[in-house]
Amino acid sequence: MNSFFEKISAQHINNSRPFVIAGWGYTKSKCSRELHSTSDQLMYGTMRMVSKDDCLITYDTSALPPDPIGSIAMELNEMNFLDKICLVAEPSITEPGDSGSPLLSKIGDKNWVQVGVLFGGGGCSEKHPFSTTQRRSLYTPIDCDWISRVTNDEVKCKGW
Repeated sequence: MNSFFEKISAQHINNSRPFVIAGWGYTKSKCSRELHSTSDQLMYGTMRMVSKDDCLITYDTSALPPDPIGSIAMELNEMNFLDKICLVAEPSITEPGDSGSPLLSKIGDKNWVQVGVLFGGGGCSEKHPFSTTQRRSLYTPIDCDWISRVTNDEVKCKGW
């Protein structure tokens, strides 16, 4: 997994190249009081990868009630946070209905690759790092070995 992040980081974070996101999710913010509806056409936008530290910078636990059982840490652990790709809106955001959508990146001049799949969100809480209001999203990296294994080698993908 480290080589995946090293290659993505080298090509995208340092060069500030955008990732393209796409989905059929809500067209209005989940946290707004407006009527929610999903798009009848595929929507897309761009986001930028950030480090895990930058991703959690807004997770201010001091403003939350005491957490004697460590539920915040448990939630991050359940999300397998360390294995995720963290993106920040620039200017696009993800909304409910976008989960499972692709995370795409241009490699070189002509090649586009899918590097991840959208992994849910955190609701509307202003204190949750992956809420719509914080404009951060988590993606699960594509695992070519797993795809090959669960499809009995019927589906192949090119790894990094």
